[in-house]
Amino acid sequence: MRKTNVLIVGDNQDFAERIGNILKNIGCHFLTLRNREALQFQESEDGLAKEDFDVVIMPLEASKNHALVDAFKHSQLPIFFFLTIPLPTN
Repeated sequence: MRKTNVLIVGDNQDFAERIGNILKNIGCHFLTLRNREALQFQESEDGLAKEDFDVVIMPLEASKNHALVDAFKHSQLPIFFFLTIPLPTN
């Protein structure tokens, strides 16, 4: 059975780590890119191109970056935006 390839995009490192941990626990392959890296992304170190990914996950604030959204919209990948809410600290 093929693993689901997920691309996590955004400058929010906390968001990327949390989503990455969830994906790791359910057996997905994922790659994390900052916004600038995502705009220039062609191929990962393990040879995956944009088209090899099944889905893109971004924090909602990344949706304001039209160039970033357009870079993935044209690849026909589904894009999921997540609202990130800071967790209260004790």
